[in-house]
Amino acid sequence: MYYYYFVIDLNPKAQIWWKRYITQMQIAQFITVNIVHWSAIGAAYIRGDCIGYNTIGNYLGVFIINSYLLLFIKLYMDTYKYKRTNEPEAVANGVHKATKKVNKVD
Repeated sequence: MYYYYFVIDLNPKAQIWWKRYITQMQIAQFITVNIVHWSAIGAAYIRGDCIGYNTIGNYLGVFIINSYLLLFIKLYMDTYKYKRTNEPEAVANGVHKATKKVNKVD
């Protein structure tokens, strides 16, 4: 991921073929961390209160990870959803043709 940022910093117009896979791995990472947080929260309720266990920290972690997860899913959908269609370039750039205003000149 940091190599990707390094390459883009050197050349902002660089076409990186593995950018999609980096995003997919980040989404998988956030799902895994989410599972770990919920497992820790569940284990604390099953075993009782543990010394050194921070319930508020895990709830905050769940909130943060889920916000990142939603943002990365939105990024993934916005970036790759429209590229599979054969619609005009405006759709690939995030502008849907139904929302595009066209001024006709008589």
